[in-house]
Amino acid sequence: RVQTFLAVIEDIVRWVHGQGFRRLLFVNGHGGNNAATALLNELVNALPGLKVDWYSWWIAPSVTAVAASAGLEGNHAAWSEAFSFCRVADLPPGVKTPASSKRLLNADETRALFGDGVFGGPYSADDALMQRIFDAAVKDIVEKLRFD
Repeated sequence: RVQTFLAVIEDIVRWVHGQGFRRLLFVNGHGGNNAATALLNELVNALPGLKVDWYSWWIAPSVTAVAASAGLEGNHAAWSEAFSFCRVADLPPGVKTPASSKRLLNADETRALFGDGVFGGPYSADDALMQRIFDAAVKDIVEKLRFD
């Protein structure tokens, strides 16, 4: 539930702020987490000295540029999430045809439409390309930690 997620984020941020932390970087790996950004904006205004940055790695310009150089676009649970260090099983070969809906779906409808969770596109990409994407994200994160 979104309320539970936001309550956990708020509790953690307030606790670490109470312990003296003033700079927080959230490295986001899922679009469903974006609801937290509105809450974080409220907390930045409520907690003295708090600085927060939010980095959604898969849509960062540096990452999308590497993907575009290989003619790829990110898609949910597809190649862009198939780093060699994340794989626990072999991936299907080929490309999945994108599915879509004209309305919001409940969980059962979503599972029925997407099956394996991949919203479309290649299931995997070359490991060298994936390393370049990972390196681009790490470089971004290191830069963001400067909190300039």
